[in-house]
Amino acid sequence: MRRNLFGVLAFALAVVAGVLSLPGTAGAVTQKRPGLPANLTIISANTALIISWAPSLDPGTSPVTGYTVVVIHGNTCTPTGPTSGLISGISNDRPQLVHIKASSASGFGRAAYIAGIPGTVQNCS
Repeated sequence: MRRNLFGVLAFALAVVAGVLSLPGTAGAVTQKRPGLPANLTIISANTALIISWAPSLDPGTSPVTGYTVVVIHGNTCTPTGPTSGLISGISNDRPQLVHIKASSASGFGRAAYIAGIPGTVQNCS
């Protein structure tokens, strides 16, 4: 271990391509974070967006325990299933950027992004 000028232990933490390891420890275990969620879809509705995705093809070294959905403009996402959600209460015709990432005991995976524009759905007849 290295010490900095103030005598505080300094640890080197390497995070490369989603792999977390603690170098310099005997028998160190490498934890691989989950991969990107796949097949993202977004459906426009009146003042809402409906999103869905497929689980990552690479869960990492631990099973995926859930997903975090973040709406860049601050709206919240209500889960409607293990791989789907509803973003409601947003203005029509205002673009929304959403990112989705898997989580596990190894940490959060990288985020996948998708964008949509809510609006009034027109019926065709």
